[in-house]
Amino acid sequence: MLDPTEDLSLYQLRQATMADFAFAEALTHDNMVGYYRRHNLVWRGDLFLSSWRESENFILQADGIPIGVMRVTEEDNSLHIRRSNCTGLSRARSRNVPAQHGASLGESARARRMSVARVRR
Repeated sequence: MLDPTEDLSLYQLRQATMADFAFAEALTHDNMVGYYRRHNLVWRGDLFLSSWRESENFILQADGIPIGVMRVTEEDNSLHIRRSNCTGLSRARSRNVPAQHGASLGESARARRMSVARVRR
């Protein structure tokens, strides 16, 4: 659960650019590989690129280090969070994200998603 006393300023959500594409694809692929194997699916980078171009994409950072991806699409009067991925604690540590950041990455990402949704209303 999100700790309301936690300083979320350690995390930043910024608009993604094409320079972030490789990070976003690798993170999404890594997080989805089990699902793809279970259902005998093949990862299609061309389809990911196509959906990347059709979505509004954000990068979640901890102290300036990319640790997550959030993808949003708009349809009529609805805002859809297509995908939200964060690095695992061990991967966050390997990317030099301090251990105290890794423990609450998921909760912080959820809080940021809600913040984006409120701003978009």
